[in-house]
Amino acid sequence: SITQPTTDPDTPATTVTLAGNISENKWVDDSKIVPGSTVAKNPNIGIGKGSDSSYVYAFVKNNVATDAYFTLNSNWQPVTYVGDGTAKPLAGGLFVYVGPSGSDAAVLAGSPTADTYTGELFSTVKMPTTATAASYTGKDGAYTMDVSCYLATSEGTSTTDLATAVQTWANGLAA
Repeated sequence: SITQPTTDPDTPATTVTLAGNISENKWVDDSKIVPGSTVAKNPNIGIGKGSDSSYVYAFVKNNVATDAYFTLNSNWQPVTYVGDGTAKPLAGGLFVYVGPSGSDAAVLAGSPTADTYTGELFSTVKMPTTATAASYTGKDGAYTMDVSCYLATSEGTSTTDLATAVQTWANGLAA
């Protein structure tokens, strides 16, 4: 005999496990950034032990000063960015973890026994010697450089859908 189909959802075969964090072990609160200064800031994004392998994105919102910039480290590539690529290599934007391989989104491998990190997004924030008082106007003392991360498990993730979701997320942070 044929039985009536059920409307109960199927139980997924696997459960996604994903925990993330951002570590900055060289940052000093209330660091002074003045013309010509270099300040240590080293965001390093990780996934917690037992997490699934993941794609990793970072968004940097620069509220320090209009001229403050950083140089991206080798495991990262820009998706969209603020800066001119010369005197101010990067002042903010959306970045993707590419690992040692190069130019495409790489998967950060999870570990059952330890946290896993991407390596520093950048290591310092610099202010050019040519910065003037106008660089600091309109900030009202809110000089921050906010770093946020977006993690997506690599299992069954469409990179096209992921690119759209990440861009939407970044647009919300930029506002």
